[in-house]
Amino acid sequence: MTSHDVLYAVERLRGMAVRTPLLTSAAFDDFVGRRVVVKAENQQRTGSFKFRGAYNTVAALSERDREAGVIGASSGNHAQALALAARLLNTKATVVIPADAPNAKVEAIQVLGARIVTYDRLNDRRDTLVHQIAYRDQLTVVPSSDHRSVIAGAGTVAWEMLQETPDLVAILVPVGGGLAAGTALAAQGHNPRLKVIGVEPATANDTHLSLRAGKRVPIPPLPFSWLRNGASGLRVRHDFPLLLLMIRGVVSPGPEASTDR
Repeated sequence: MTSHDVLYAVERLRGMAVRTPLLTSAAFDDFVGRRVVVKAENQQRTGSFKFRGAYNTVAALSERDREAGVIGASSGNHAQALALAARLLNTKATVVIPADAPNAKVEAIQVLGARIVTYDRLNDRRDTLVHQIAYRDQLTVVPSSDHRSVIAGAGTVAWEMLQETPDLVAILVPVGGGLAAGTALAAQGHNPRLKVIGVEPATANDTHLSLRAGKRVPIPPLPFSWLRNGASGLRVRHDFPLLLLMIRGVVSPGPEASTDR
């Protein structure tokens, strides 16, 4: 993958994704001693950056595959994004979500018209279930992170930032959902010396542990009721060989951060 993949995603998302604002705070700048800008992706369609990757992936499918429908697994945000992307592109989506997913997320997915299949996060093999349904119903799987089009779509967040603030010296980015890898791609295309620093909570630091160990280090999932401050999507079981490869080459693992800070 290269920064050109991000540029293709920019064109597919033009007029579909919200160009979210950059927020600043003079008080915070004074506190940290430097200028800081924050990309308000919570104002994106479905409330997160996930719409970018989902829409870019579905839009890139052949007409035949798109008409057949798509399927994806998620703790909530990717499911909502995929449901909306399918709706906008006149196809149908099936989303596989945990049986204990928050009601608000389930209701949001239902409103968008997606078919919902639930699974037990502690006992079921989510990815196996997804591929079984995809094979049976002839659907295209749209992963939440480890996919080139998903990563490229997520990279449009950083691309927009750099269009407005080309003099950035570092970008701090949450690890997960393809956002860190996409940010690394966009940064490389803009300025190879631009620092991209991945950040993740101490209770969900599988990327940090994997980078340190040189291999995938999984973290067991916890029930949603055990997770604090609504960080329900941070501890999920998935494989990300593509994402891990890109982060190892470009993104430094950020300092461990707790969700209660």
